[in-house]
Amino acid sequence: MPTGNFQILSWNVNGLRVKGRRSYVLQYIKDSPAQIIMIQESHLTSLEVHKIFKSHGWVSQVVCSNNTSHSKGVIILIKRDANALIMSSKSDIKGRWVRADVKINQDIYLLVSYYGPNVDDTTALQEICNVHLETQYPIIIAGDF
Repeated sequence: MPTGNFQILSWNVNGLRVKGRRSYVLQYIKDSPAQIIMIQESHLTSLEVHKIFKSHGWVSQVVCSNNTSHSKGVIILIKRDANALIMSSKSDIKGRWVRADVKINQDIYLLVSYYGPNVDDTTALQEICNVHLETQYPIIIAGDF
């Protein structure tokens, strides 16, 4: 039985390339009581994700999956005040999903941030549905389906 409490925020931000929107999102996340943030549609490269989020002292860990174009992109952020550690992560190359084995308090969870395609392509969703075959941990899937 899992122990302790934690809060998760999942948000399709519809792009963080515009500085005004990015500033608003960053401030909202910083002020949120959630310790774990799952973002969809970042529209950022992996380098941009790490530069933007790691430059803020309140973010301790970041994993992401990003497309090469300025679309898609999913992120899992862990705030510094969270009693959490990303033990491992895996992602697709299309910026549709990222998963992380995260130790929170004394328990391990599989967290998945997912962004579903706008077309009838179930490949990414099938990959996510298969994660239960690969883990013994409780699974938390958040995103835009």
